[in-house]
Amino acid sequence: GVGEGYGTPESIEAERNAYDSADAFALGNTEYAAGRLEGARQRYLEAVRFSPTHSFAWANLGNVQRELRDMSAAVESHRTAVSLLPTRARHWYNLGVSLYSSRSNLNQAVDAFESALKLNGAMGNAQYNLGVALAELGRHADAKQRYIEAAKLEPNTMVGFGARCNLCNLLASSDGLAAQAQCLRSLLDDAPLYERAMVNLAGTLQTLAEAGKSVVRSETAKLAAMAGYDQRNKLAAMAAPRDAEGEGEGEGQQPPSEEAEEDLSDQATALAVAAAAEVAGALTPTALLKEARRLYRRALEVNPSSALAGHALAALEASLSKEADSRDKNSKEKGKERGKEKAGKERGKEKGRSRRGAAKKGTSAVPVEASAEYVGALFDSYASEFDASLASLGYQVPRLVSQAVSAVLTARARGKLGDGEELGSEELGSEELGLAVDLGCGTGLCGPWLKSYARKVIGVDLSSRMLEVAAARVLNDPQVERLAGRPPGKLVKGQAKASRAGIAPKGRDASSAAPGGEGGSAAQGGYAYDELRLADMGAALLDLDKGAADLVIAADAFCYLGDLDRLFSAAAHALSPGGLLAFTAEALEQVLDQESTQSAETNSAVGSLGAMEKAKGDAPDPLLSPGWRLGPSGRYQHSRAYLTGLATQHGFVALAELSSKVGPNGEQQGLVTARRRHADPEADPVKAHLLVLTYRP
Repeated sequence: GVGEGYGTPESIEAERNAYDSADAFALGNTEYAAGRLEGARQRYLEAVRFSPTHSFAWANLGNVQRELRDMSAAVESHRTAVSLLPTRARHWYNLGVSLYSSRSNLNQAVDAFESALKLNGAMGNAQYNLGVALAELGRHADAKQRYIEAAKLEPNTMVGFGARCNLCNLLASSDGLAAQAQCLRSLLDDAPLYERAMVNLAGTLQTLAEAGKSVVRSETAKLAAMAGYDQRNKLAAMAAPRDAEGEGEGEGQQPPSEEAEEDLSDQATALAVAAAAEVAGALTPTALLKEARRLYRRALEVNPSSALAGHALAALEASLSKEADSRDKNSKEKGKERGKEKAGKERGKEKGRSRRGAAKKGTSAVPVEASAEYVGALFDSYASEFDASLASLGYQVPRLVSQAVSAVLTARARGKLGDGEELGSEELGSEELGLAVDLGCGTGLCGPWLKSYARKVIGVDLSSRMLEVAAARVLNDPQVERLAGRPPGKLVKGQAKASRAGIAPKGRDASSAAPGGEGGSAAQGGYAYDELRLADMGAALLDLDKGAADLVIAADAFCYLGDLDRLFSAAAHALSPGGLLAFTAEALEQVLDQESTQSAETNSAVGSLGAMEKAKGDAPDPLLSPGWRLGPSGRYQHSRAYLTGLATQHGFVALAELSSKVGPNGEQQGLVTARRRHADPEADPVKAHLLVLTYRP
C-alpha cells in the first residue's frame, strides 16, 4: 500500500528540493576546492534555500563567509548549523572560530570551543584555538593548559608546534625571557625546520640583547641556573643504580656510599659551574644578536619569501656591520699606538668577514622602509595581544600625542602659541576639526581622543587583524583610558556613518559588544573610527582630496620608515593650510648626543641636515648621514635635525615639542619616554621625538 502523503505534490517538491540542495552543496564544495569563494557562497546559499535544515550546508556557508570577511553573516550561519545539529563538535568549533575572528565576543568563542571539546576532547584544533582565545582574555594559566593538551594530541603537526610556540611566548611574561628562549630552543630540537619558532627565538634574543644590562644580568643568571640544573639531572641519572629492566635499584644492589655521593655532588657542581659559565658567555649582547642573525638566515633557507625574517635580517646585518666597523676602528687606533701592524691586518680580515652579507657600499643593503608584507605579517600575528603587551611596557605614546595636540589646539584657540610654552593636558578649546587621519592606527588606541577633535576620523594600517580590533573600538573603552587617558574636551556631535571597506564586522549596531565582550558599545558613546583603510600610509594620504584633512597623526608609526620624504610630501598634499601633523619618531641616540652638544653651544633648539656630519676630520657615517638608521630590532630611528629639515622642505613649521622632565644632567631634554624595551621594570627606556607641525604652504 501507498503510505499517507506519498506521491503528493508536497512530498514530490520536498524530494526535488532535497536533490537540488544536495547538488548545490556538491557544487559548492567543488567551487570552494577550486578557490572560487564567491561561487561557493552562491551554491551554498542555494543549498540552504532548497533545504533550510541542511546543517552541513550552513556550516560550509559560514566558513566561506568568514573567508570573505563577512563576519556577522558567518556567525549567524554557524549558529544555525549548531541549532540544527548541536551534537556535532565540528559545528561548535566553526562557530568558535567565527566568533573569535569577528572580534564580537571572545567569551562566547570560548564557550563554543569548550562545547566542541565536550563532544570530542581529541580535537587538537579546538584545544589550540581555545588557548588563543583564553590568552587574549588574560586567562594565561588556562591558555597554557590548552596549549599543552593540543601539543599532546598532535605532537608532530603544525597545530602541535604552534601550540608549543604560543606556550613559549606566554612564558615570557610569567617566567621571563630566559624561560621563553629555552622553551623555543626545545621546540626547535623537535622541529628544526619550524620557521615561526626560529623567528620567535631570534626576536627573543634581540629583546634580551637590547633590554638593558640589568635585565641581561638577571636573565643570564636564570639561564645559567637552568643549565646547571640540567647537568646535575643528567649526571644523577647516569650514576643511579639500575636493575636488569633499567627501572630502579636491582635486588641485592647496594646504594652508593657516602664518599661516592660526595664525589657525585662534586662532579655535578663542577659540571653545573661549567654549564653556567658557557651560558653566561653566550649571553653578551653581541653574541645574542649573532645567534639571532643565524636563526633568521635559517628561517630564510626554509622560506626564502619570509617578510619577517628578511627585514629582521637586513636590520641585524646593518647593525652588526656598524658594530664591527666601530670595533675595528678602535682596535686599529690601539694597534697604531702599540705599533702592531700585523694585528691590524688580522683585524682587517675580521672586518671583511663581518661585513659579508651586509651593506657593501654605503647603505645599499639597508632598506629605506619596512615592506608592507613585513609590517602586515608582524602585526597580524601580534594583534590579539597588542594592547596587553603595550600596557606591560609602560606605553605612553597615545597619551603624549593627545596632550601635545590638545595643548596646541587650546593655545591656538586662545590666540597664543609662544615658543617654549610648556605643554600640558588642558581642556580642548572651541576649535572643531573636520577630518582627522590616524596613520598606523593599529588597534585604535588614538581613535577615541581623535573623535574629541574631529567630526570624521579615518584610520590607516597595513594589518587587517589590527584593523578588525580598531573597527570595534568604542569611545568609552576603558583600555584606551588606561593607555591614552580620558579623551580631552567634549565629543564632537554628528558622528559620520561607518564605511570600513570590508574591515569592520558587518551588521554592527548599538547593541554590539566591544572586543572580549566586556563593556563598551555603540550605545555607550559610539565607535571611534568612521572609516578604516588597509593601505600604505603615504598612499592613503594621497588618495584624499588635496587639503581635505585638518589633522594627521602618526603615533609610533614612523619607526617602520627610514626615508620619510615621501610621507612628508603626502602629508603636505592631504593637509589644509594651517592643518596639523603630529607624530613621534624614535630618537637616533648618536646624533642626538651631537645635537645636544651643538644646542648647548649655540643655544639653538633647531638642528639642520648638516648636523649629521661628524666632527671635522672624520668621514660621515653612511648609516647615520641620512638622518635615520635601521636598528637591530627592525625599527627605524630618526634624528631631530632630519625631521625638522624635512618639515622645512615641505612647508611645515614646528609649533610645539613635548618633552619629558629634564634629568639632573639634562640627558632627557627634547625627548619623551615612549615605553620600555621589555616588560621588566628595570629595562632601558625607548626615547622619542614628539613634534606638532603646522602646514604653511
